[in-house]
Amino acid sequence: MDAKALLAHGSPGSALSFAEDALVNAADAVLRKDGWRVKGKTQSHEARFDYPGLPKVFSQSALVGQLRNLRNAEIYGTSHPVSKQQATDAITLAENAIAAVAPLIP
Repeated sequence: MDAKALLAHGSPGSALSFAEDALVNAADAVLRKDGWRVKGKTQSHEARFDYPGLPKVFSQSALVGQLRNLRNAEIYGTSHPVSKQQATDAITLAENAIAAVAPLIP
């Protein structure tokens, strides 16, 4: 995973951003499988992760929401607030989500 390489090279914010992208892509794969598509509109992120057909790993909504906030602060802000531990937690969650989604996708 690219996120691990970024973290290893001292870029926890970028690593967290890549991990959050992986979570979005994994959730979107489940939604597409079930005939749904989330458009980039207001509240779409919350709707995506509230979808009841997602594996339980996505139910860590507090962490998912925190990752989104940190990602936005990292990308759009002037500081780099993401710690190494936060990036590590994001990567772990993304890996677990991918592992849970992979068997569901034909």
